[in-house]
Amino acid sequence: MEPIELYKRYVHERQMVWERRQIGLPGPWSDDPILNELKFCNNFRVLDRGSQYVLKMVQDAHTKGDVVLRAFLYRFTNMEVVWEVFLHQHGRWPIEEDLSNGILERFILETGERMNLFNPAYLLSPGMNNKGMTRPEWLVKTMYIAEEELLHNEFYSAPMAEKHMWLRGIPRCADFLAMQVLTDIGYSDVLPQDEDEFVVPGLGALRGLDALGYHSRQSISAMRDLQEHFSGSIVLDVKGTERSLSLMDIQNTLCEFGKYHRAVSGVRSRPRKFHPAGTPADPIYPNHWSV
Repeated sequence: MEPIELYKRYVHERQMVWERRQIGLPGPWSDDPILNELKFCNNFRVLDRGSQYVLKMVQDAHTKGDVVLRAFLYRFTNMEVVWEVFLHQHGRWPIEEDLSNGILERFILETGERMNLFNPAYLLSPGMNNKGMTRPEWLVKTMYIAEEELLHNEFYSAPMAEKHMWLRGIPRCADFLAMQVLTDIGYSDVLPQDEDEFVVPGLGALRGLDALGYHSRQSISAMRDLQEHFSGSIVLDVKGTERSLSLMDIQNTLCEFGKYHRAVSGVRSRPRKFHPAGTPADPIYPNHWSV
């Protein structure tokens, strides 16, 4: 099968897996042994567990600064349990004032002594410039850098491409992580963004494009072309509004297709085993998606 046909089949079947689970059908949810046995993220980024959690965080935020701070903190740790502990202690998620009054710094340092603040899958570390610094101490330092660089009107009002450049200025915040934070910011009511305005493919997506025969220099035009393949055929029902795959979602599918393609090709570096957790709860969506 031609790579492009394999990609299209993967995306369509991965969506069917989600839809079958969503209506409560028992597994297996696919005839494809790779899709049935291994874990792949959803086509629509917003449906993944981490995105659903940070969406709740930013929808609950009342100011632009609170949105940016919460998106930054969540993606730099990628650990729901950390911010559930904060929520339990303070009755809310972090707000901008927690930077000036020391609440966040104390929380990170004290909680970091009792539990891991970072998802084990993350490779973020202090780096050689911060040799001898613990990861919680490094997170505090980076958090204050982010406060200075991001929590101001110039950042809030900038186009997505410029916001991405601001985020890339944060130490250890490379293209992929910056794009994740930027997308989460855009889920909010006070800083809504269009996911088709701007996207930067991560390394995983570039591998997916490479499997399809595209060069990295073609990445954005290729992603727009691939988006057309699914226009009207793969949609989410967002409060009665049909939503097609955005450019950010295409980035998501390419990253996962890269893993799928390697598995089909017999490469050993496969995604982790799939452990079904029952029927997912009804997902939530950014409010501005259905306006």
